[in-house]
Amino acid sequence: MRIIIPIVSFGKGGGNRVLSELSNSWIDAGVEVIFICFGNSEDPYFKTNAKIIWIDYNGNQLDDSTFRIRNKENLVRRVIALTKALNRYTLDGDIVLANEAVTAYPVSFMKRKAKKVYYIQADEADYSFFYSSLKSKLMGLISYLTYYLPLIRVVNSPLYYRYNNIRSKFYIPPGMDFEKFRPNDTPKEMTPFIIGCIGRFEKFKGTADVLQAFKLLVDSGYNVILKVAYGDNSSIEEKYLDKIEVIIPKNDIELGYFYRSLNVLISTGLVQHYAHHYPVMEAMACEIPTITTGYLPATKANSWLVGPNSPSCIMKSVKFLYDINNQAIVEEKISLAYKEVQAYGWPTVSREFLEILKEV
Repeated sequence: MRIIIPIVSFGKGGGNRVLSELSNSWIDAGVEVIFICFGNSEDPYFKTNAKIIWIDYNGNQLDDSTFRIRNKENLVRRVIALTKALNRYTLDGDIVLANEAVTAYPVSFMKRKAKKVYYIQADEADYSFFYSSLKSKLMGLISYLTYYLPLIRVVNSPLYYRYNNIRSKFYIPPGMDFEKFRPNDTPKEMTPFIIGCIGRFEKFKGTADVLQAFKLLVDSGYNVILKVAYGDNSSIEEKYLDKIEVIIPKNDIELGYFYRSLNVLISTGLVQHYAHHYPVMEAMACEIPTITTGYLPATKANSWLVGPNSPSCIMKSVKFLYDINNQAIVEEKISLAYKEVQAYGWPTVSREFLEILKEV
């Protein structure tokens, strides 16, 4: 079996991590995996053992990844170049795996008699339609239409079996590396109480609600610190600055350190609730309690669920965790969360995905 994965670039996002981890596991299982990527991408942030074919905007293979071109954001040129490359470097019978809207079109348009699969890790159209700008609406429409393309759709959460115009028969969750995301060797101190979140600039990620809840706690006299991974504090009022720490993890090992330094991880996005969400999964694997608007694998039994746009509810949940009298309940939920997240190990996830690919 040979799996071809066309991508626009290698980045630091969770979707890129998934592709790298899957490729490594599939190679270990004896499968040949090849990425086709534009040469103006950076080298893979997440290590992959797969072969990489670097291409230019004519779809021709390059000797290395030093290719540079102006207007690199031209979507049409990207689609045409990837389509040409797929027809050149793919064999009949290969499995070609689209992984985002930009790559779904070339996979659909290619003439090779390959098995065309679309791994949907989120409803990209939903994210784009969240904003009012014309560019966002256009990207939303482009993403929306990909779900009608003649591709075999595999989704990463049960939510997407039937979500908006997404329809799928196959589901594979994201995976976890439990060597990088693991519990603390010693118990966490409760003072000061450290709140953590992933500082994403997109409004629908809900970071603003975490910040507002933190301010409410500080103003109420609670000894709390806010740690923000990948964020900044440039817009924070001066009176809160000494209680906010911005962390920029360089890799997943450092990201694991970030989670283990927390007393609670808060992930309160505003859209696509009950999809899998890496911060929630990673915190659970580190035995850190989670407050979330309902991202899997969080449930009422293993986490603290709050509604969207509800800083006061976030504050109430933090106060519950802060109270030493509630620690028996807290420990019970943490233990259950840790037990349930163990189902997401990469060996299990990649093997199940491979079985689906063999079936199709």
